[in-house]
Amino acid sequence: MTQRFNYLDVLKAIAIIAVVLYHTGYMTFGYLGVDVFLVINGYLLAKGFSGLNSIRGGYNFLIKRILRLWPVVIAASAVCLLWGSYWMLPYNYFDLAQHAIATNLFANNILMSIKSSDYWNTFNEYKPLMHMWYLGVVVQFYVAFTILLLAIKKIFRRKKDITIHVIGICSIISLVLYLLPVFSVSQKFYYLPFRVFEFGAGMWLALFIRDKSFKIYERKNLMTALSVMVYALLLVLLFVNNAFMPPAFRLLMTVLFSSILLFTLPHVTDRLNVVFSNKAMAAVGRWSFSIYVWHQIVLAFCRYSFTSDIDFPLFCLLMLITLALSLLSYFLIEQPVSRMMVRDGGMKKVIVPTVVLLVMVLGSSFYLNARSGVIRDVPELDTYKESAYSRMHIAYNEAAHRFDKDFESVGKQRWLVVGDSYGRDFVNILNEADISDKVELSYIVRDGKYDGSERKRMADADIIFYSMSVRPGLAGIDKFIPLLDSIGVGTENLMFVGSKLFGYSCGQVYSHRHDTDYYDLTLEIDEVYFTGNDKYKAEWGEHYIDMITPVATGNNRVRVFSDDHKIISQDCEHLTYGGARYYAKLLAPTIDKLIQENTGPTFLTER
Repeated sequence: MTQRFNYLDVLKAIAIIAVVLYHTGYMTFGYLGVDVFLVINGYLLAKGFSGLNSIRGGYNFLIKRILRLWPVVIAASAVCLLWGSYWMLPYNYFDLAQHAIATNLFANNILMSIKSSDYWNTFNEYKPLMHMWYLGVVVQFYVAFTILLLAIKKIFRRKKDITIHVIGICSIISLVLYLLPVFSVSQKFYYLPFRVFEFGAGMWLALFIRDKSFKIYERKNLMTALSVMVYALLLVLLFVNNAFMPPAFRLLMTVLFSSILLFTLPHVTDRLNVVFSNKAMAAVGRWSFSIYVWHQIVLAFCRYSFTSDIDFPLFCLLMLITLALSLLSYFLIEQPVSRMMVRDGGMKKVIVPTVVLLVMVLGSSFYLNARSGVIRDVPELDTYKESAYSRMHIAYNEAAHRFDKDFESVGKQRWLVVGDSYGRDFVNILNEADISDKVELSYIVRDGKYDGSERKRMADADIIFYSMSVRPGLAGIDKFIPLLDSIGVGTENLMFVGSKLFGYSCGQVYSHRHDTDYYDLTLEIDEVYFTGNDKYKAEWGEHYIDMITPVATGNNRVRVFSDDHKIISQDCEHLTYGGARYYAKLLAPTIDKLIQENTGPTFLTER
């Protein structure tokens, strides 16, 4: 690669370092390195898009771009599936299979938006392919913009240089969509329409300066000063953890600074060009795609199977493993594929093995998906190969929705549970408590839009259980109490169900399944669960149902297994059948007391 383009590779190196440090937990805003990649991607794509004039040309353009990505992605997916076959619990293996399918079809951004709308959720750190959302956005842009550009060029056949106008219009529309407050943070993060302006910034810049010789280029000292200043500002955005500006504005500044650097860096003084085109950093930039693919896989499997605490020595070891895998990937897959693609007939030689391997990976993933990731008996989950079926891991929890109905009984107490999936867990606990002869249960999914039927159930209920979510917090209780007041329901029969957590990866325990102390192992959770629990117990007294203390073992650790050796929560958040039965046993005194008191304890109205 010529020195003119080494500055691009150095910029990519900075971006990938930021991304890796973010996923390791060292850099709060390192994920913005992806936005630098998007701008550079657009800059490098501009010439190819501008030259598209036929369907055949568009097909060749797309297939070449995608074929350069697919082999590494397929190899990474295969490694993940092989690793997971031994180390992962069925639910997590099932989730991995879904991500392998979405990743290889370049739709992982869509799957992530559905399954984990909060990209910054800690649980995502344990997913080996979560970062592949980026490739989904990239390939979707390739396809969508190619089709759009060819269609517009066919309509405006005599219009010259129409590409730059299309890019400008699409970028403005995308930027407006990104700035509109009506769309969620998740939508803006994962979906292509809100990312087009980032590609567009690089593409428009490349076409704008193409074959032009601006006088400002001759002022090398000015271009150098601008480059130094903007580079420094970009590094601050990526590597300074202080939240001195809103995240959305920080992203916009990252796009702006990346674009400015693409304009100024080719025209700096020779002395500074040596720095901005540093060969060692440029090499890291050339390896950046493979590094991007492998780093999260290494980190996630370490966290899932061994430890969540990545100290400096472990960090160094994981980075060495990542680098080794990345170099193997680059020199054994990326480079040979790139060389073959430029030879006559080389594309066919790449397509055939790629398609074969893709079918194998997708076939394995669909099979695992159909069997819910079950490839061995797991007695601690009451899961067995011969009885595996699709969606079996969520079937038990979803069954709680059968209680989403009006009260019908006469002579029984009426208990209503209001909450999200954590409320659903509590419904299962009450159901396993075997109180159906005394209590009729009803469940309302908390959404803030309670209709007339749901309000009637609140008015008819003898006790209302309002559940918290994943972390201790009000979970909308400040709005729910006024709602009860508005329908004439007092708070004297209102109970609060505390939050719960069982670590972040049962895989760290499952990896010891052959050890003699397997069923005695525990997992650590954040101290906030204990402090929050204490806070709400003190505030709400007997109106608070403590979900943490019954499973706590000391030192911020909680049990993984019930007394009869069943995993309490396979995903560390929601209860298994064994977990619900265990909690029904733990909470039996509280449940019996509520039944005896009929309408629940007197609420502390003076609070």
